[in-house]
Amino acid sequence: MKIINKKPPILLSFLEKIQPLNLEEEKQKFFFDPSYNPQFEYPEKIPAESLLRYGEVDNQYIDQAVKILDTVVKDYGSELEFQEKENGPLLTAEDSLTIIEDFLKHNRLENLVRLTFSSQFSARTSLKVTSAGFDLQIRTPIKYRKNSLQGMLYHEIGTHLFRWINEMEQPWHQNHNKFGLKHKYLITEEGLAAINNLVSREKPFLWSQALNYFLVYEGSQSTFAELNKKLKKYVENPDRRWNYCLKVKRGVEDTSTKLVFSKNQIYFIGVVQVLRWLVQNDYKVNELYLGKLALKDLSAASKIATKTPVLPDFLHDRETYIDQIDKIIEINKLDELM
Repeated sequence: MKIINKKPPILLSFLEKIQPLNLEEEKQKFFFDPSYNPQFEYPEKIPAESLLRYGEVDNQYIDQAVKILDTVVKDYGSELEFQEKENGPLLTAEDSLTIIEDFLKHNRLENLVRLTFSSQFSARTSLKVTSAGFDLQIRTPIKYRKNSLQGMLYHEIGTHLFRWINEMEQPWHQNHNKFGLKHKYLITEEGLAAINNLVSREKPFLWSQALNYFLVYEGSQSTFAELNKKLKKYVENPDRRWNYCLKVKRGVEDTSTKLVFSKNQIYFIGVVQVLRWLVQNDYKVNELYLGKLALKDLSAASKIATKTPVLPDFLHDRETYIDQIDKIIEINKLDELM
């Protein structure tokens, strides 16, 4: 495993393009007057249709999402109490890196994954595929809590990386269309990753996924200021509310409109779809690891596959995994959707 301090690339990704240039200025105006709707500026013009590149705004699961949010606030008292209790104690940077390195070794990946560090990475942790292999990008300063770190490893390495490894061994790699595998896999990918993030938790509430789904839907019905008011029920801290609202209003110039960036709804949609598939398909999680595939393509892919998928260590105990899947469904009251 190589450790590299890395500077981010100069070319802007779409997510970087929708990061406002005047963010701090508009944040100050909003905090002075919470009825103010920020007027954001961007490196280039963002077409309205680009904000829906991850799908039209969805509302089919809004009732379930709200029930999860209400339950968590009722049981824990506040979002921060929930996060602190369920994410576990704060780790030192040294302890965090030791846990990451041990996880890679246990899964025989220490020579395949590089750790790269930068204060400029937008996400706290993300997996990047490069010509040299796989980079686990970690934002500095390094701050993880014990349970959330384990969830991150199950998410980024145990899901995204292992699906990539298996994808590269199959005949359809880099040529899905040739084999009739034509569906976009992002919702399946992120749904499975979100589920795996929670399988080690004592109380695996889908708080983050439900909150982001709620925000996208309510953001499509509200201005920035109105969304902030609606969010007070679930998030007390003003700074955190600002950040949550920004997530769904980024890319929008005039936030007095009801335009939203829809990406963050896909995680809850994906969770529901993958949980339903697992229940209806005898929990055959190994099929979800055939490659970078959508649920709709799994049946066809299973007939074409030439390699048995490699699974992360935490999936080797099938019965325990099934029990955790059932717990996620039960605690989030998703039975009626299965």
